[in-house]
Parts: sequence; C-alpha cells; structure tokens
Amino acid sequence: MLWASLQPKDAIYVFTKRAALSIGASALEILHGRSRGICFDYVDTPLDKMVFNHVDMHLASSHMARDAMRARLTNTPGAKGQVGLLLHGADERIYAMGNQHRADYRAGYFGFLKNTVRTPQIEKSVDFHDAAFSDSMRQTITRMGDYSLHYCIRAPQTETLARCYKPFTKGVIAAACGANVLVNAAQDDAIAFLGEDYPYLVQGEGEDEIIDVLQRARSTHGKNDWLRARRAMDHFLDQVSPKAMAMQMDEIFTTLLR
Repeated sequence: MLWASLQPKDAIYVFTKRAALSIGASALEILHGRSRGICFDYVDTPLDKMVFNHVDMHLASSHMARDAMRARLTNTPGAKGQVGLLLHGADERIYAMGNQHRADYRAGYFGFLKNTVRTPQIEKSVDFHDAAFSDSMRQTITRMGDYSLHYCIRAPQTETLARCYKPFTKGVIAAACGANVLVNAAQDDAIAFLGEDYPYLVQGEGEDEIIDVLQRARSTHGKNDWLRARRAMDHFLDQVSPKAMAMQMDEIFTTLLR
C-alpha cells in the first residue's frame, strides 16, 4: 500500500498480467484514486481471474478475448471498466530476420508440443519443433524462416470461465516470416484475421481432415490458392504492425483521458 501511495498522481498505469494478478486490492484502490486510469493487460489469463473493481480498462489481446470479456463484464453485477483491444505482435527477433518468402514448400510447427495435434501420419508432412520455453525458442527461432507453411493447429479448449483466449501469435510469426499457415477454424482469431475463405483452414481437429488440408497446401503451393493465402497473411501482418498497435494504445489512452 505504501508503494501505491507514493506513485505520481494523474498518470495512467498499465499492469502486465503477472503484475495485475499480484497487486493487492487495497493497493489497487489507493492507486486508482491517484490515477487517470488503471489498465490490466490480461493477455491469455482465464476469464475467472478478471478484476472488477478499480480497473478502468481491461485489455484484450485478441478479438475473441475482447468479446468474451465484454460479455463477462455485462453478466457480472457491479463489474466496472471498459474493454480495449491491444493485439500482440511477434518477437522482435522474428521481425529482424526479415520476410523470407521461401520458394520451396516445407511445413513446420513451433511451440509447446502438447498444445497441438501430432500423430505419426501428420509427422510425415510436418516438422515439429519444441519451442515452448525461452531456451528452446532461442535454439529454433532462426529456423522459423525455413518453412513456407507454419502448422498452427491447436488442440481444442473447453468453453468455461477458466478458458484462456490466446492471441494468434503463431499466425503473426508465420506472417512476419512470409509464410502461410494451416490452422483450425476454431482457433482464436484465425477467421477474424484471415477470413472464412482462407484456403488452408481446417474445420475440425481430426487427423484425416488435417492431412487432407496439408495435401492441398502442398499441391497448390505457388498457385492461385497459395497466392491468395499470402495476400491474406500480408493483410494480417498489417493489422498487428508496431504502428497499428501504437494506434490501439493511443485510442485506449485517449479514452481514459476524456
């Protein structure tokens, strides 16, 4: 509480997800009374961890999270605050590699292996790289540009208050690398960014359907569907550019200062 009482008055305070979940209610109340606004950036925190008092702006890192958070606020008596959209981009090391636009076809997955759909048959068409933690990420990050198709199938989640709404980070990484994605339609923000007519959407999570779309991606590489997918990915990248995210942050601050 002493820390909160010593902070500058009339400032806007933005809390990252760990800070948001660790600040005590009393300290938050004091800081809120001194500030022009309190923002909590939940990123992929479950909905049941939202804080409903003394938070002026709840930041959502995806369109689906924004909609779910708005519904949660509406359905919670006495809940306060607005929901603002602050999308997430790729690691700056990805941008530093530049847009690869590889001419050859190659499919790869980068991430926590238990979060995807991986079978012996799928492994014949996709290289899987465990990049779940910082050490493994450093080892594999330079290889991300070696693949023209990023496999972004996520295992399904249960629709409960404990559900995590994830930013479509794997899609951003692929776009920054100049690659297309193969992604399940139910993944958070896949359709919002790429559209329902994106050529390499998988409607379910079954092995047969995934393999069918993988085969389609390989057979259409460099052709009309592939180029149409590339245009969708480039448009997606524009929406999560540093400039676009700065504009989102500016809108959030402007709203709080009105």
